[in-house]
Amino acid sequence: MTNTYHLWLEDAAKGPFTVGQLRAMWNSGQLTGENLFSTDSGLNWQPLTDLLDQLEPAPTSAFDAQPTEATISQPKFHNAAPSPGQKVFINKYKLCFVALFVLLLTGVGCYVIYCFNTTNLPPIVVQPVKDDLPSNVTMSGSIFIVTRGGQNLKLGLVSVSLCNSEDASKYISSFHDVLKKQVSDLKDSYEKLKPDCDAAVDAYEKVLPDYNAAYSSLNKEMDAISVSRDQPIVEFNSQRTAKDAQTLLNLDAACAKLGALIKPLYEDARTKTEALDDIRQKQHTLVFDHDHILNAFIAGFPAQVSTKTDADGKFALVAPRGHAYMLVASATRDVGDETENYFWSQLIPADSGDNQIVTLSNDNLQKELPDGATDFSGLLVPEVRDVRANDFIVATTAYQFFDENGNAAQVPLTPQ
Repeated sequence: MTNTYHLWLEDAAKGPFTVGQLRAMWNSGQLTGENLFSTDSGLNWQPLTDLLDQLEPAPTSAFDAQPTEATISQPKFHNAAPSPGQKVFINKYKLCFVALFVLLLTGVGCYVIYCFNTTNLPPIVVQPVKDDLPSNVTMSGSIFIVTRGGQNLKLGLVSVSLCNSEDASKYISSFHDVLKKQVSDLKDSYEKLKPDCDAAVDAYEKVLPDYNAAYSSLNKEMDAISVSRDQPIVEFNSQRTAKDAQTLLNLDAACAKLGALIKPLYEDARTKTEALDDIRQKQHTLVFDHDHILNAFIAGFPAQVSTKTDADGKFALVAPRGHAYMLVASATRDVGDETENYFWSQLIPADSGDNQIVTLSNDNLQKELPDGATDFSGLLVPEVRDVRANDFIVATTAYQFFDENGNAAQVPLTPQ
C-alpha cells in the first residue's frame, strides 16, 4: 500500500499526500526542509529534511529512468473468450477487490473522523535536549541582615565568589591540612621552649621567698618610724635613736642586695614566659578565633567568578553549565565599638536550572568552615606559668636624719 503523509501547514494538519505530491510541491518551492510531516496521522511530527532521499531520489537502475517513445511497446489484446476456470478466478478476484474497497472506505472514514478531532492540536516536535540548552547558568540573589531591632540592612559592596565544587572541595581539604600543620608547628615550638622557660621560673621562684621576707621586715621597720622610701627623711627625737637608724639602714641594704640578685632572674623568667605565652595565643587564634579562620579561608578561596553586591545588596554571577558550584561571601559591619563579621557558603547542584536564586541572610550565616571545624585533637598546649610583674629594690635608699631642732643627726651613713 502506498505511503501517505500529512503536512503541518498554516497552523493546521493537512493531507494526506503521496510521495509524488510531496516531490512536486518540493520541486516547485512550496515546501522547505523546515516544514513538518507526519506518517501516523499527526501523532508525531518530523522535519521534511528526513525525507530528502525520497523528495530528491537519484536513479539507481534502468527502471528508474524516464521512458522514451521508442522504448514503450503497445500491449496486445486477445479477443478469445475466457475458459470456465478463468471465469471462476475472475469472480474470486472481483470479490476480493470489493472486500478491499469496503475496508478502504471504512479506513478513510475513520481517518476523516480522527483528523477532524486532531486538526487544531499543536504538532509534537521532538527537540534535542542538550544541544539546544544555554551554555551558561546564572546565579543571582541578595544579601541582607536583620538587626536585633528588626531593621532590614541591605549589604552593598560585599564580595561574592563562585568556584566549581570539585576545586572547592580540594581547597577545603588543603585548608584544613595547612591549618592543622600550623597548629602542630606551634606546639613543637612551645615544647621546645618550655623546659628552658620552666628552669628560669624555678630559679626565680627559689629566691623570691627570701626577698619577700626581707622586704616585709623593711616595711615594718619603716612603718614603725613613719618613713617611706619616697620621702626618706627621718626626724629623730628621744624615741628615735641612732640604733633605730642603723637597723633601718641594715634592713634596707639587705633588701637591696636580694633585689639585685632576684631582678635578673625575674626578667629572664618574664621574657621566656611571655615568648611561650605568645606561641599559645597564636595557637589559640588558629583554633578558636572563627572570624580569623573564615577570613583566611575567604582570602585564599580559588574563585572562578567574582562580583560585588550593588547598593541594594543584589548580585549576579554567570558560570558554565553542567557543574556543581560553591558560592561564598563575607562581610563586616561596625556596631558601636565592635565589629560584626558575616560569612556564607552555599552548595549549588549541577541540575539546579538555568537561573538559581540565592538569598544570604541571618538564616544561613555560618560560624565554621563549610565542612565543619578542623580536628585539633592532641595539638593544644597548656597555659603558661604566671610570673607577676614586680619592681624590686636593687639599691639602698639615701636616708636623711635630723634631730628635733632640725640639725643633721650624727648617725652611720652606711649599713653595717
